[in-house]
Amino acid sequence: MIDIGLVLDEVVTYLNTLTLSETFTAKKSFLPRDDIAELQDLTVIAFPRDYFAERSDRSTITNNFGIAIVITKKVSANLDEVNGLLTFVQEMYSQIFEHNFDTNKFTAEDSQMSPIYDYEKISQNSVFQSMITFNGRNFGTEA
Repeated sequence: MIDIGLVLDEVVTYLNTLTLSETFTAKKSFLPRDDIAELQDLTVIAFPRDYFAERSDRSTITNNFGIAIVITKKVSANLDEVNGLLTFVQEMYSQIFEHNFDTNKFTAEDSQMSPIYDYEKISQNSVFQSMITFNGRNFGTEA
């Protein structure tokens, strides 16, 4: 069975090595919660979405899991700032999808980017939020 905590550690460690258009420090969480009133800097949080194991054959178990990366930042109603954050999310998405996470012997099977982008809502709440999700798969031998 794969340790989802180790997977999150690997994802966060990888994210923190990236040099992208925005400066950030990624962190992991098992229950992501941030008070919007306290948000100032760019926040990048990775957390598990789901997990299930299935038997591939008599001796092999396939571990399937999902990881979500939430990007949040308090913003002004400046369209250039929002466009810059959308570019940042696209950069991060491209890097994650191309990376081979081999420490825990898992591969990103599927990935998607969901910019939760409604300019009117951003203007009202002054918060940009986007999510990158990917599904991973690890083949392990039963002990």
